[in-house]
Amino acid sequence: MKKGYPLHRFVAILAAFVLIVFATLPQAVGSNTPSDWATEDITYAISIGLVPKQLQTNYTKDITRAEFCALLVALYEKVAAKTITDRVQFDDTNDINVTKAAAIQVVTGVGNNLFWPANSLTREQAAVMFSRLAEVLEQPLPTEHVAFADRHSISSWALDGVGQMQRAGIMGGIGRNLFAPQDNYTVEQGIVTMLRLYAYLTGETLPSANKTTVPDETTAEEEAMQEETQVEEPEVATKPATLDLTTIEKYIQEVVTQVNIERSKAQVNPLEGNISLNHAAAIRAVELETLMDHKRPNGELCYTVLHENDYKYKAFGENIAHGQATPTIVMEEWMSNEGHRDNILATKYNKIGVGIHVDSNDNTIYWVQLFTD
Repeated sequence: MKKGYPLHRFVAILAAFVLIVFATLPQAVGSNTPSDWATEDITYAISIGLVPKQLQTNYTKDITRAEFCALLVALYEKVAAKTITDRVQFDDTNDINVTKAAAIQVVTGVGNNLFWPANSLTREQAAVMFSRLAEVLEQPLPTEHVAFADRHSISSWALDGVGQMQRAGIMGGIGRNLFAPQDNYTVEQGIVTMLRLYAYLTGETLPSANKTTVPDETTAEEEAMQEETQVEEPEVATKPATLDLTTIEKYIQEVVTQVNIERSKAQVNPLEGNISLNHAAAIRAVELETLMDHKRPNGELCYTVLHENDYKYKAFGENIAHGQATPTIVMEEWMSNEGHRDNILATKYNKIGVGIHVDSNDNTIYWVQLFTD
């Protein structure tokens, strides 16, 4: 009598087949063909060797932090005509492009020596990384105040980069005068923006230079809508009220109070307000209207403001921001950023100075915190 096929062997074979099928399914979700608006630029970017092989597919999926590093490295090595040989290692990735990009200080980690390579990249993060790359290549982008209607949604650490990318015409909005800083960036958006930066840095004219439709950003129709919106609701209508001296002094004290509340939560010593540091911070706040940077308009680093006031110190830190309407808003943004938060909570500091300056043209508020031992 012919024996039947053993059930357990059939199940085992079926399970193995299913595993093989699922293991061969593509893991990334995205189109292997670029969107119409991106096709010409991506084709050209590939032809001149700007797009790594692994990014020549799945164009419409969100780009990861590691994949974006591959674009940054490709652009740097082509423009600089040299290979990055240094490396900065992270505990959660050995990706060569991440370690290269970190070595030239275009990208940083997220704290605790982690990079989160598989996380999606946001629009504001992309803007900052591209603007840093231009600076590393010794062709810094022109500075500009962010003019988007949702500028208060942009993280304080990203305002400079977004403004620079906007001013240089490399990265625009998504329509209706919005930037959408927290939206994810896609592979094709990253490639096209990289190509624009390449053209800016090299002076090369792109094949798509005369087109009016741009990647994921403002189309000609949307530009007209923006102009209509701006006419109907002029910027002056939403211009914040100016601050009198009494309010500025109140805001300074509120910032100090909120800093010490955060330090108390972290169980570190409170900071003491210091008149000399307040004076130096006020000078720095005025300077930020000219140059929103930790460098001063004269090219010196920010800590030299203390030398001018004959202030003695061993440890120093500075936080800067602009555009936030109240102490609570600016503190929330500072605390949401690792570098700013580290300054606020650092145990090496004992004193704090706060400076506030209001731009007389548009009433933009500039904020400065100075920390010393």
